[in-house]
Amino acid sequence: SGWETGGGSRTGQANPLNPANFFGSPTTRSAVISSSYVDPNLGSLLGSTVYSENFGYRVEDTVSGGFASAIRQTVTNYTDSNIFFAWKAVLENGGHVASQSATMVITLRDLTTNTDVIRREYNAGAGGGGVDTRFSQQGNLFYTPNWQIEQLSIDSSLLGHDFLLTVLGADCQP
Repeated sequence: SGWETGGGSRTGQANPLNPANFFGSPTTRSAVISSSYVDPNLGSLLGSTVYSENFGYRVEDTVSGGFASAIRQTVTNYTDSNIFFAWKAVLENGGHVASQSATMVITLRDLTTNTDVIRREYNAGAGGGGVDTRFSQQGNLFYTPNWQIEQLSIDSSLLGHDFLLTVLGADCQP
Protein backbone atom coordinates (compact mmCIF):
# COMPACT_ATOMS: atom_id res chain seq x y z
CA SER A 1 0.00 0.00 0.00
CA GLY A 2 1.01 3.60 -0.31
CA TRP A 3 2.33 3.42 -3.87
CA GLU A 4 1.53 6.14 -6.38
CA THR A 5 1.29 4.96 -9.99
CA GLY A 6 1.24 6.69 -13.34
CA GLY A 7 1.92 6.25 -16.99
CA GLY A 8 1.44 7.47 -20.51
CA SER A 9 2.82 7.67 -24.02
CA ARG A 10 6.51 8.20 -24.46
CA THR A 11 6.15 9.53 -28.00
CA GLY A 12 8.71 12.26 -28.54
CA GLN A 13 10.48 11.60 -25.23
CA ALA A 14 14.06 10.39 -25.53
CA ASN A 15 16.19 8.67 -22.89
CA PRO A 16 17.07 9.56 -20.26
CA LEU A 17 13.43 9.74 -19.28
CA ASN A 18 12.22 11.67 -16.25
CA PRO A 19 9.88 9.41 -14.23
CA ALA A 20 8.11 12.48 -12.81
CA ASN A 21 6.68 13.15 -16.30
CA PHE A 22 4.51 10.03 -16.02
CA PHE A 23 2.72 10.75 -12.73
CA GLY A 24 -0.65 12.42 -12.73
CA SER A 25 -2.11 10.13 -15.38
CA PRO A 26 -3.50 6.71 -14.52
CA THR A 27 -1.91 3.58 -15.93
CA THR A 28 -3.60 0.33 -16.89
CA ARG A 29 -0.36 -1.10 -18.26
CA SER A 30 1.13 -2.21 -14.93
CA ALA A 31 -0.21 -4.68 -12.40
CA VAL A 32 0.14 -6.31 -9.04
CA ILE A 33 1.21 -9.88 -9.83
CA SER A 34 1.07 -13.04 -7.73
CA SER A 35 3.88 -15.52 -7.17
CA SER A 36 2.31 -17.81 -9.79
CA TYR A 37 2.76 -15.19 -12.55
CA VAL A 38 4.98 -16.39 -15.43
CA ASP A 39 6.55 -13.86 -17.78
CA PRO A 40 4.93 -14.43 -21.21
CA ASN A 41 8.12 -13.57 -23.11
CA LEU A 42 10.77 -15.50 -21.19
CA GLY A 43 8.83 -18.09 -19.19
CA SER A 44 11.11 -20.09 -16.91
CA LEU A 45 14.26 -18.23 -18.08
CA LEU A 46 13.18 -15.28 -15.94
CA GLY A 47 12.45 -17.49 -12.95
CA SER A 48 10.42 -16.16 -10.04
CA THR A 49 8.60 -12.92 -10.72
CA VAL A 50 7.87 -12.14 -7.07
CA TYR A 51 10.61 -11.72 -4.48
CA SER A 52 10.15 -13.58 -1.16
CA GLU A 53 6.46 -12.81 -0.67
CA ASN A 54 3.14 -13.47 -2.39
CA PHE A 55 2.89 -10.38 -4.60
CA GLY A 56 5.00 -7.98 -6.61
CA TYR A 57 4.41 -5.10 -8.98
CA ARG A 58 5.08 -5.34 -12.72
CA VAL A 59 5.89 -1.86 -14.05
CA GLU A 60 4.69 -1.53 -17.69
CA ASP A 61 3.12 -4.28 -19.78
CA THR A 62 4.68 -7.21 -21.59
CA VAL A 63 3.26 -6.94 -25.10
CA SER A 64 2.84 -3.54 -26.73
CA GLY A 65 5.16 -0.58 -27.18
CA GLY A 66 5.32 3.17 -27.05
CA PHE A 67 4.37 3.73 -23.42
CA ALA A 68 5.93 4.16 -19.98
CA SER A 69 4.72 3.41 -16.46
CA ALA A 70 6.07 4.43 -13.08
CA ILE A 71 5.55 3.81 -9.38
CA ARG A 72 6.86 5.68 -6.36
CA GLN A 73 6.61 5.72 -2.61
CA THR A 74 7.92 8.04 0.08
CA VAL A 75 9.01 7.02 3.57
CA THR A 76 9.44 9.72 6.16
CA ASN A 77 11.70 9.89 9.20
CA TYR A 78 13.38 6.59 8.29
CA THR A 79 15.10 5.07 11.33
CA ASP A 80 15.87 1.43 10.41
CA SER A 81 19.52 0.54 9.89
CA ASN A 82 19.08 -0.42 6.18
CA ILE A 83 16.82 0.11 3.21
CA PHE A 84 16.47 -2.95 0.99
CA PHE A 85 14.58 -3.47 -2.24
CA ALA A 86 14.79 -6.03 -5.02
CA TRP A 87 14.16 -5.83 -8.76
CA LYS A 88 14.22 -7.80 -11.99
CA ALA A 89 14.02 -6.41 -15.51
CA VAL A 90 13.07 -7.46 -19.03
CA LEU A 91 13.92 -4.95 -21.75
CA GLU A 92 13.20 -5.51 -25.43
CA ASN A 93 15.71 -4.40 -28.02
CA GLY A 94 13.52 -3.07 -30.80
CA GLY A 95 16.57 -2.13 -32.89
CA HIS A 96 16.51 1.45 -31.60
CA VAL A 97 19.44 3.60 -30.60
CA ALA A 98 19.92 4.05 -26.86
CA SER A 99 18.00 7.35 -26.70
CA GLN A 100 14.85 5.70 -28.12
CA SER A 101 15.08 2.20 -26.67
CA ALA A 102 13.20 0.41 -23.90
CA THR A 103 14.51 1.60 -20.57
CA MET A 104 14.26 1.13 -16.82
CA VAL A 105 15.12 3.73 -14.20
CA ILE A 106 15.28 3.04 -10.45
CA THR A 107 16.06 5.89 -8.07
CA LEU A 108 16.22 6.07 -4.30
CA ARG A 109 16.34 9.76 -3.45
CA ASP A 110 17.17 11.26 -0.08
CA LEU A 111 14.57 14.02 0.07
CA THR A 112 16.20 15.57 3.12
CA THR A 113 19.46 16.31 1.25
CA ASN A 114 17.92 16.29 -2.27
CA THR A 115 20.43 13.72 -3.56
CA ASP A 116 20.13 10.36 -5.31
CA VAL A 117 21.65 7.71 -3.05
CA ILE A 118 20.92 4.82 -5.44
CA ARG A 119 20.33 5.24 -9.18
CA ARG A 120 20.11 2.49 -11.78
CA GLU A 121 19.34 3.15 -15.42
CA TYR A 122 19.40 0.51 -18.12
CA ASN A 123 18.28 0.50 -21.73
CA ALA A 124 18.08 -2.09 -24.47
CA GLY A 125 19.63 0.00 -27.21
CA ALA A 126 21.03 -1.79 -30.25
CA GLY A 127 24.33 -3.47 -29.37
CA GLY A 128 23.51 -3.94 -25.68
CA GLY A 129 25.65 -1.08 -24.41
CA GLY A 130 22.88 0.09 -22.06
CA VAL A 131 22.93 -3.02 -19.87
CA ASP A 132 25.63 -4.53 -17.68
CA THR A 133 26.73 -8.00 -16.57
CA ARG A 134 23.60 -8.42 -14.44
CA PHE A 135 21.68 -8.99 -17.70
CA SER A 136 21.42 -12.05 -19.92
CA GLN A 137 20.15 -12.01 -23.48
CA GLN A 138 17.57 -14.21 -25.21
CA GLY A 139 16.86 -13.14 -28.79
CA ASN A 140 15.98 -9.45 -28.65
CA LEU A 141 15.37 -9.44 -24.87
CA PHE A 142 17.82 -8.34 -22.18
CA TYR A 143 16.80 -9.62 -18.74
CA THR A 144 18.05 -10.20 -15.20
CA PRO A 145 17.61 -13.89 -14.38
CA ASN A 146 18.43 -13.25 -10.72
CA TRP A 147 16.90 -10.81 -8.29
CA GLN A 148 18.99 -7.68 -7.90
CA ILE A 149 19.12 -6.72 -4.24
CA GLU A 150 19.80 -3.09 -3.46
CA GLN A 151 20.86 -2.04 0.02
CA LEU A 152 21.52 1.31 1.57
CA SER A 153 23.02 1.36 5.05
CA ILE A 154 21.48 4.05 7.21
CA ASP A 155 24.19 5.52 9.39
CA SER A 156 23.92 8.57 11.64
CA SER A 157 24.24 10.91 8.64
CA LEU A 158 21.02 9.46 7.09
CA LEU A 159 19.04 8.59 10.22
CA GLY A 160 15.60 10.21 10.26
CA HIS A 161 15.74 11.32 6.62
CA ASP A 162 12.86 11.11 4.14
CA PHE A 163 13.36 8.87 1.08
CA LEU A 164 11.56 8.45 -2.24
CA LEU A 165 11.82 5.21 -4.24
CA THR A 166 10.82 5.58 -7.90
CA VAL A 167 10.72 2.90 -10.62
CA LEU A 168 10.05 3.61 -14.30
CA GLY A 169 9.63 1.03 -17.06
CA ALA A 170 9.37 2.28 -20.64
CA ASP A 171 8.87 0.68 -24.02
CA CYS A 172 10.72 1.82 -27.12
CA GLN A 173 9.83 5.25 -28.45
CA PRO A 174 7.45 4.77 -31.39
